[in-house]
Amino acid sequence: MTKKKTTLRGKTWRLAGEALTPPALSESEERLLSDIFSDFQTFILAESALGIHPATMRGRETAVRACLGYFCERFGEEYGRETVTKALATAVALPVSPDDFSPESNSILLGAALWLLDYAESRSLQTELLSLLPEDCVLDMEPLIPYIEDFRYSKELIYRLMTVLLNRKTNTLRDFRKMMGLIRKDDAAKLRGAFRETLSDYFNRFLEVCKRVTPSPSPDVSPALTPPPSAKDLFSVGKKPAPPPSLRDIPERTPDVAFLIKTPGLIGFPPDKMRAELYYRRMTDLLSGFTTPNPYEICAASVLLERENDLLMNLNTLTNATLACTERYLPWALAYGGKLPTLYENGATEYALSYPFQRPSGADEQELEDDDAPEGELFSEEQLFYMATGYLFPRDRQPSAALEAWFREQGLPEANARGLTMAAMAFSVADDARTDAEDGVWGADGAAKYAPGEARDERRESDDAERIADLTRQLKSAKQSAHDKEQLIRQLEEQLRDEQRRAEQDRMELRGLRDTLFRTRAGEIPEFAAVENQIQFPWQIRRRVLIFGGHDTWSKSIRPLLPGARFFQRESLPDLNAIKGADVVWIQANALSHKFYYRIIETARKENIPVRYFGFASARKCAEQVVENELEDSEA
Repeated sequence: MTKKKTTLRGKTWRLAGEALTPPALSESEERLLSDIFSDFQTFILAESALGIHPATMRGRETAVRACLGYFCERFGEEYGRETVTKALATAVALPVSPDDFSPESNSILLGAALWLLDYAESRSLQTELLSLLPEDCVLDMEPLIPYIEDFRYSKELIYRLMTVLLNRKTNTLRDFRKMMGLIRKDDAAKLRGAFRETLSDYFNRFLEVCKRVTPSPSPDVSPALTPPPSAKDLFSVGKKPAPPPSLRDIPERTPDVAFLIKTPGLIGFPPDKMRAELYYRRMTDLLSGFTTPNPYEICAASVLLERENDLLMNLNTLTNATLACTERYLPWALAYGGKLPTLYENGATEYALSYPFQRPSGADEQELEDDDAPEGELFSEEQLFYMATGYLFPRDRQPSAALEAWFREQGLPEANARGLTMAAMAFSVADDARTDAEDGVWGADGAAKYAPGEARDERRESDDAERIADLTRQLKSAKQSAHDKEQLIRQLEEQLRDEQRRAEQDRMELRGLRDTLFRTRAGEIPEFAAVENQIQFPWQIRRRVLIFGGHDTWSKSIRPLLPGARFFQRESLPDLNAIKGADVVWIQANALSHKFYYRIIETARKENIPVRYFGFASARKCAEQVVENELEDSEA
């Protein structure tokens, strides 16, 4: 006997921002879902240390019911509805907690912060974004987030943005919501779609495991969907001490569960390591191919979807795997505490003129005059570098041979290793220069302002601080003024669009009135008469047609001719909700008060619903108008 179906009414469900209608499940699907969640619930009760609350399991089951229709529509034809149902229920019901890979992860939040900064710059939204950031960081960020140095944004700016993200559910909730509102609708839809496709790619691979990988027979243990109680040993990769011999074949007997549990810890490992943990080559190949095209985009998408309480963030191991893959591709994913080769070596730059100048391939012959073309002359590396970038090579440093060798030991080709070594030296020099500028080591005249360890001039420091504070206030005021003006421009543009919409609605209504007046003056038109001869009453109206006004005798005569149309009493207030759902509104103005008329017209205009007017007193003639209009629209 299955348990009572979880109700899904009264709640709007969204998957990647799109509204979902939960499907009606067959009796066998109901039984399958109930059995899977019941089995895992029993396992949770036996292993209370897992800390999965029964309410959490009920919420997961509700999420499965809400999105099952989407996944069955997408994958059901290839794998079968039963396989999709069983796989989705298993993935969501599995008693693991995705806390390590979620928008709560500071690593994921850092990726989202960098995406937001890039986005604000690309959309010229720097002013709007800065206005939402605190003046100072609420917390010391150094121990909270991975250590990074970014050449586009200062640490202070990144930390201020991270302050909003870290406190987005408490004291920065309002600023966080406005920050998410800066993302344009089409860009937000792109983010949601990227997350959905990455998650769907993983689910497709999991379906392959469920469909194609057959568990090896084990005579002493009966096959079961759920792992044995001590299967929690699967929750970590390479856990020591090794599991007892009786449990070593768990991946062999339950490949679907092993695939879900081991995915986060195996992403990025070589195939032989995966094979040792997953047992089956097919599972290794499937997991090896799982990737994400843009990890920063997925990080931002996870924060956006969490804000919207989207179903994609409530699918347990599927959400977990998506974010685990995303975090693995971020530059700071692997923390290494050991000593690495130095970024540069002390030494002199090579000034030898060894490289003949060559025009860039595809360069226009007229771009350089003959007197300026340096063909045939020799250049040094320093000169070529300056020509390309405008920067000077460091005069007392050279690329680190030890670092280049280390890069090559990691498997990089020689050219790539050399390029990364040069880049490491350049970035190191730039960082040292930035640090010297921030510390004020050098004065404007190039002489040292103070010797290392010497006390600074307190009066000058105070003057500088006041000047910086004053400039900061001016900058903030200018930014606020610019922001206010931009807001006013947006409001005026919106008002202009509203006026244009109203003008267009007035033109459409006037067109209908002119048409009615023409019919009234001209009598029957030949084309209309031809249509009239084809009409047989009563005529079943197929669209949502609302009819207002008219004397009681007229209304009584026309009702039987147009079954399906909805008539309203002239003395009762019109139902505005009914007008909002109409396809067309017809008005017989000879018995309709001005108050009712304007109420109908205003609602129709607001909802962009066409309004038509009856041009006859005869009920049959008016019915023929309605039918003619319906026929014209159906042909169009």
